[in-house]
Amino acid sequence: MSEPTSPVRVAVVQFSPQVGVENRQDNLHRSLELAEEAVKGGANLIVLPELSSTGYFFNNRQDAFAHSEGVPDGPSVRLWIDFARQEA
Repeated sequence: MSEPTSPVRVAVVQFSPQVGVENRQDNLHRSLELAEEAVKGGANLIVLPELSSTGYFFNNRQDAFAHSEGVPDGPSVRLWIDFARQEA
């Protein structure tokens, strides 16, 4: 009996995004590097940590809002859309 083959290859990316608007570009750069590595390994579905562009812990609600961005026009979302289009 042959084993079923899935057309989906999933990569789960783990890294430690740093909190702070000033760290957003570094977080995005790191997540894109890891995603590119996953694509080279055959992944066609990439799962990132939640809040991968901003980190996890905020001092208060206002701090969390300062880290937010619009969808689909926010800078992080635009980068990911562009990445997905290139890799499709």
